[in-house]
Amino acid sequence: MTQKELEQYRALPGEIEQIEKRIRNLEKGIVHESVKGSSTHFPYTEHRIHIQGINAKEISRLRVQLMKRVHRLITQLNEIEAFIDSIEDSLIRQAITLYYVEGLTWRAVATQLDYRDDGTPRKKVEKFLANSVFSVSNNV
Repeated sequence: MTQKELEQYRALPGEIEQIEKRIRNLEKGIVHESVKGSSTHFPYTEHRIHIQGINAKEISRLRVQLMKRVHRLITQLNEIEAFIDSIEDSLIRQAITLYYVEGLTWRAVATQLDYRDDGTPRKKVEKFLANSVFSVSNNV
């Protein structure tokens, strides 16, 4: 697990919510089109007819695509949670949770964990992440 992956944790639920809102709003997408037609009576003159409706095929395709993205994001969240759960060192686990999940500053993390210097928990986490090799498949 990398710092970049951990930094995504707080943004993922918001993105999932945005996508779910888009899915709910898909039904509101009305398509406007004009087609050629003719009158039913002689002289059968050609004219344009404006129609509107829902493009069900496109909406269905887009819904499937968005649901796949939501599934990937939820999987990503679960992988981060699994990584955090796999950390044996309580202080490292707490520091990662406070900083990456809760969004506290390193200074606030240091205060919470009773360190005098905000660099201490940051350096410990950076060192841990540099030495960490985590794979969900190895952990399952």
